[in-house]
Amino acid sequence: MTFYHLNELPPSLVQVAQQPAFLDFPRRHLPDHFHYTGPWAERGDGADGAVPWDRLDGHPLIYASLGTLQNRMAHVFRIIAEACSGLEAQLVLALGRQGAPAPENLPGDPIVVGYAPQGALLRRASLVITQGGLNTTLESLSEGLPMVVVPIANDQPGIAARVAHRGGGEFIPVRRLTAPKLREAVRRGLATPGYRERSAKFAGDLRRANGQAEAAALIETAFTSRQRVTQVRRREWPQNGTLPLRK
Repeated sequence: MTFYHLNELPPSLVQVAQQPAFLDFPRRHLPDHFHYTGPWAERGDGADGAVPWDRLDGHPLIYASLGTLQNRMAHVFRIIAEACSGLEAQLVLALGRQGAPAPENLPGDPIVVGYAPQGALLRRASLVITQGGLNTTLESLSEGLPMVVVPIANDQPGIAARVAHRGGGEFIPVRRLTAPKLREAVRRGLATPGYRERSAKFAGDLRRANGQAEAAALIETAFTSRQRVTQVRRREWPQNGTLPLRK
């Protein structure tokens, strides 16, 4: 057996990624025990009174969030509000934490919430502005939504590049973010049928996935068998929806 990378060396038994295969770049090589599985998050009902739903005015809804870690960037929130001001759309801006002070005098009078019921908002949205966290990206794609990704740190630049590569939206690095650039990207995201068509296809793929069960089965099989769980071995599993947790 030829090993190409250190993380392929024994005793590595299985590598499980939440990222689905369609959201990756073409690969020259993957370890034989690497597995794409798909989303691990469950779709919640989003029942939460944190949003003043009565303020929604029927215009296309733009949902914007910088997640729960890199969310203390008031200047970015202001740029987002300025970019969406004047568009034939309504902005809901999530600050990512309860009790967060809302930036004052934001342009366009957006709806600002601390910690948003994200699932419920995504089901009403027409476009998402996100920092590119994998969970929000997959949740947005699961709803068939085009995105404008503003990556800030960690894996977000890579996720943003993948979204653009796969035609699910556009990205602007946070250091290059300006209101005019973001406004044009949002306009294209709302007006370009191809973004929504590709995102709708991805939504179908994600909803058919059984990521949580597959990831659990792969990990438990590795622990119980103490053998490398290869892609070939996975393909030999029964195709009846029941994965072999112990084999």
